[in-house]
Amino acid sequence: MRRFWISLLVLLFIFTNFALAERTVYADQGGVAVFMEDGEVGLVDARGEIVLPAEYEWIEPFADRSVAIVHRKDKMGLVRRDGSTVIPCEMRRLSCLEDSDFVSVVSHDHSWAWLFDTATGKTVIGDSQYDHFELCQGRLIAERPSFSRWDDNGGDDIYDLQGNLVLHADGNVVEYADGLAIVTVDFTRYDLIDEAGNVLMKDMTSLHLENGCAFYTWREENSTDPVCHFGVRYADGTQIEQKADVDYAHIQGPEAPYCVWVGEKHGYMDEMGALMIPPIYDNAFAFVNGAAAVREGDRWYLIDTQVQRVGDLEWQWQWPEYPQMDQPVIPVGIGEGIRLIDRTGAFVNDEVFVGGGKNSGRFIGDRWFMLMDHNAATCLVDGRTGDVARRVHLEGWTYYPSGAFWAQMDGLWGQLNLSGTSGDWVIEPCATMVNGLEGGGWQVNLSDGTGVCMDLAGQVVGPAPYMSEEDEW
Repeated sequence: MRRFWISLLVLLFIFTNFALAERTVYADQGGVAVFMEDGEVGLVDARGEIVLPAEYEWIEPFADRSVAIVHRKDKMGLVRRDGSTVIPCEMRRLSCLEDSDFVSVVSHDHSWAWLFDTATGKTVIGDSQYDHFELCQGRLIAERPSFSRWDDNGGDDIYDLQGNLVLHADGNVVEYADGLAIVTVDFTRYDLIDEAGNVLMKDMTSLHLENGCAFYTWREENSTDPVCHFGVRYADGTQIEQKADVDYAHIQGPEAPYCVWVGEKHGYMDEMGALMIPPIYDNAFAFVNGAAAVREGDRWYLIDTQVQRVGDLEWQWQWPEYPQMDQPVIPVGIGEGIRLIDRTGAFVNDEVFVGGGKNSGRFIGDRWFMLMDHNAATCLVDGRTGDVARRVHLEGWTYYPSGAFWAQMDGLWGQLNLSGTSGDWVIEPCATMVNGLEGGGWQVNLSDGTGVCMDLAGQVVGPAPYMSEEDEW
């Protein structure tokens, strides 16, 4: 009997300690949250019921997806919010295609890969020798490893969203738009191919798709003739071409008249391919809102589409001296300072910024640029209005294609909001290191020496491994 009571007490002790095991529950992610217990993580629902047992090392944020990537022993898997397994945690690599439900999966031994649609639960592209997938205008670009692209079955492929092969390219697909693909074998010559496999243009020295047009240049291969042909091929197949006795030519959009670089000079070509003005400018930017900045010698000024001067303003230097395609506001150098002007040549405000500085003159995405004020603060300027959204003393910065702007102050990184006009902190400076995660959200080293996962709003939604310097960015 005594042995019975001792055994019972031991069992009670074990169960009591099990019940009292410390559980940490992190921020809610749409009705589900990561919890940690005994050093491993799982998922609980809004009632606190376990939907996924704590058997993983860490779980990436769900972000705006219905699935999350789980990690265990250097392997990756995919789970839903209800805890069901989509892909077992046995894979070497998972990559979520941006703005889609597609996930690229690589097997644990790198022997095969496939593309999975999490919305339908079906494999879109099966066992393959691809190493990368990209979503572009309703098409899936499937890329082979560089060492196999030129084999008998090499080259990239284009699929529709149901996984049907649309085009096999005998080379690398470097650009796709409006049913047209630019393909190259050696990155010195480029072909334009439609989805039926028809070669529309061949052996161009440069080729670029924009607004339904193909801008191109070509020269005879191995020719000593310096004549360079350049032109535009329109969506209806109409092709207009010019030629010049130069080594190089390039056409730049996005709106007509197009800026043409011929040798070391710049001119403009109209929509019909005729040169509106010969290449006489030392530098020139594309037209935006009917006006473009051009330089003759050391004088910058604005011209309209009729190649007439816009206003009387001239400036001595452009900061920076390369084109930003679609910014209505232009930073210009006048005297020793920088002013902001619009496309009518009028000053946007009275502020004078300072030239130079490691952050000044940098463009961020397609809207923002940075200038420095007289207090050595970096100003985030809205290129559409000229408004200063934020003034910060930056030590460093990085910009993600998703639109996230991380800034470093006093040794710590935080994320600024550049989606609106406020420039407020989305995530206050708190991180010593940040890494963007495949499924969305961030892996962050906090200043207290711990690693966490943050969602897009900056909430801590789970633990994460503490990164070394080799993992940064």
